[in-house]
Amino acid sequence: MCFSATASFCAGGVLAGVGVLALSKTRHPHERFFAAIPLLFAVQQCCEGWLWLVSMGPERSALEVYPTYLFLLFAQVLWPMWIPYALLAVEADKRRHGILLGLCVMGTELSFYLGSCLLIYGARADIIGHHIHYTCPFPPAWSLVSSLVYGVATVVPALISSVSRMWVLGTAIAASYVMTAIYYDFYTISVWCYFAAVLSVIVVWILVVMHRTVPVWQAPPVAVR
Repeated sequence: MCFSATASFCAGGVLAGVGVLALSKTRHPHERFFAAIPLLFAVQQCCEGWLWLVSMGPERSALEVYPTYLFLLFAQVLWPMWIPYALLAVEADKRRHGILLGLCVMGTELSFYLGSCLLIYGARADIIGHHIHYTCPFPPAWSLVSSLVYGVATVVPALISSVSRMWVLGTAIAASYVMTAIYYDFYTISVWCYFAAVLSVIVVWILVVMHRTVPVWQAPPVAVR
């Protein structure tokens, strides 16, 4: 998180509790990918808390590489493929299933690209004031394209999902990204991941609503007399 080690670990602890609650709300194995989102964000926030701790003294700076890369593996490699797949797993509408599958492929390809860039070009994290700035010297020619694809892979699946209230999650994630890009442009990766993590509480709400609402195509047929 962008403020301190304490804030990051506190956020991680709260999100872990939210994740356990989300998993307890599942009824089918295919829902666990979606319900696991808060737990994954919890681990990600703890990685950034670890980064704060090892960055406090110069004698510990050699350890910074581990939490830096772990955080970026979550932020840039995991989410573009996990989010569309998690929503694909809970999608019952066959008409939208194919679109979500295509977004899964798109997100997975982006994850492989960003993961390759991390290995080839490296990355570093610098604490500036009360924020963490991640420097990822990836090819600039592809930076805009990769950012657009990232947004499509992580936001659009929720907007087109037929699951009740899922559009709220997509809208909230998109709004948090826009706000971060406007007000925290230099710290986008860190700050946006924090806002997205906070939005994990919506996951529990969606799971509760999901089991209260029966989609039209899953409802039993009405007898014709």
